[in-house]
Amino acid sequence: MRRLNDLLNYVKNNLTKQKTLSNVFEAYAKENNLNKYSVRNLYYYGLKELEEKGEGKSEFKRKKLVRFTKTEAEKLFNKIEENKKRGISVRKSCLMFSSFNKEESIRLINKYRLEKKKREKVCAKENVVMFSPRKPVISDSDIASLFSGLVRLIRENASREAGVDREEIKRVKEGLNRANEEIKELRIKLREEKSKNERLISKL
Repeated sequence: MRRLNDLLNYVKNNLTKQKTLSNVFEAYAKENNLNKYSVRNLYYYGLKELEEKGEGKSEFKRKKLVRFTKTEAEKLFNKIEENKKRGISVRKSCLMFSSFNKEESIRLINKYRLEKKKREKVCAKENVVMFSPRKPVISDSDIASLFSGLVRLIRENASREAGVDREEIKRVKEGLNRANEEIKELRIKLREEKSKNERLISKL
């Protein structure tokens, strides 16, 4: 309980417009060698205890979450976008809009980022072009038939080329045989001429 009271007093003394509750938790954690999330949990545990006992002081009461209306969110987004065009950063715009209240400026920045993401998602959806799946131009059976036809054509060409080679070989062989026959006949004639000449010489 002593630690809790110490923390509550620390928050009361250090929470200002320039310092958020998260910053106070972090500073207290560093000074006391604690985890900042443990400090945060202790603080909200203490608030709950005080509220249940009816002892919650105004400075320690939880702030109610004030939600942006749709109109407020659009106005905030448009104003920040206009300032960006003038060279004013998002952070600076939110500080000005919150009268330099750091905690409120962070709330505005977070809302702006959320609105920006929403708009980016909408734009992305509008720019998506839906394509129906393309039907294959050639079916599997067509491919199989085409392949079979190609194989058949290759075989026919091979057979045709082989047939041409056989015919050519046959013609060459026939030519050689004719040449051999002509050489034989020429030799016979030469022998006959030689015998005739020898007979004529013997008669002289």
